[in-house]
Amino acid sequence: MSLGIEDAAKHSASLESTAEAVMHAKTLLVELDRRQNQTREGIRALRSQQEAQHRRRQDFEDANKVTLETQSEVRARISTLVGMPGVTPFAPIGTAAPQSSLTAHQIPHTFVSPQPMWLLCSGGTFIRTNQTRAYDKLLKTQHETHQQVEDTRQELKVMVADLARLEGVDSALARANEGFGLAGR
Repeated sequence: MSLGIEDAAKHSASLESTAEAVMHAKTLLVELDRRQNQTREGIRALRSQQEAQHRRRQDFEDANKVTLETQSEVRARISTLVGMPGVTPFAPIGTAAPQSSLTAHQIPHTFVSPQPMWLLCSGGTFIRTNQTRAYDKLLKTQHETHQQVEDTRQELKVMVADLARLEGVDSALARANEGFGLAGR
């Protein structure tokens, strides 16, 4: 009769350890989901910041094009007027009028270069990096977290099936878990 008590104790201990493993896996899934959401928020913030920089760059170039076009239109009008009596060009006679060779693409501006930023890594460590590297790091973290979630879900399915087996065929968990092994388990 002591064997029956020992078997029951072993069965109860394995049932309890499996249930704890299931609870741990569920807690891990919640933590991974939180990390996924934070990474998704970071990626979205960087995208919107890059879009805003791109819009500012476009606005700057558009404003510069208007200025350059206006200057060229003025020069064209002046060159047509120079031949008229009483109109003098800006440059003294015998010297060429200064031509602006500066174009919108040659104007240095701060929107093109990636701005440095601080990125929070695991363990509360901050790293100073540029936006491109931060974006790449967040994409890599998102992919790794997605893989961890998928792996943990697969492990959880196996643990729940083991828990249902340990509880017996009459348990509610065993009845609820009947149809989940259809994918060629």
